[in-house]
Amino acid sequence: MKNSIKYISVLFLSIAMAACSSDDDDASSSARQIDRMGRPAINTALINTFTSDSVRGNAENVYNATLYTSGSNFITEMAANLAIYDALVDEGANGNACGDNPLTNLASDLSGLATGPTRYTFLATVLSEDQLYVDSSQGSPCAEYLAVERNVLGGTLNDCGGRAPTVDVIDATYSAVATGLASAVPDGVAVTDDDSDLSDSVFPFLGAPL
Repeated sequence: MKNSIKYISVLFLSIAMAACSSDDDDASSSARQIDRMGRPAINTALINTFTSDSVRGNAENVYNATLYTSGSNFITEMAANLAIYDALVDEGANGNACGDNPLTNLASDLSGLATGPTRYTFLATVLSEDQLYVDSSQGSPCAEYLAVERNVLGGTLNDCGGRAPTVDVIDATYSAVATGLASAVPDGVAVTDDDSDLSDSVFPFLGAPL
């Protein structure tokens, strides 16, 4: 986390210096989005995930530079990767791991599992509108990443969602797309491995940059 904050600080400093040295009097005319405050790990997990590093890197940059209002451009790509994750776990223990993840295969009317080649489209559509949501009507703590989205998809979580610093959002994302559960597929890296100064209640919440 500390290295990430340091990198972001250097990045914004570089952008500021470039803007100051520009010959264009209207700096805003060349402004462009380079990242988005979306759901953590969605880009990593669902955009060109199983391609070469160069292809994947370029695709992720395009995704980050795209406004969330154009998220529908990525539905097909996300659905294709959801199908791959669905094949990892045989929830029904019937020898067929495809089509049984209760979250990735959820029908658009929430009535059960969708079938056919477009069965991953509904969740891909929900995730493509990539913004971080908090339900202020729910009490704290916001300890369940994707709680708001899961409730929209038929869940009953009494949690405000969002992203608390101490929540392992990578584990939550991979667990959801592989099994449909909130936590079942750990990536082997704990949130405290990178920075032990995380806090959900003490500002500035993250550790100081190096």
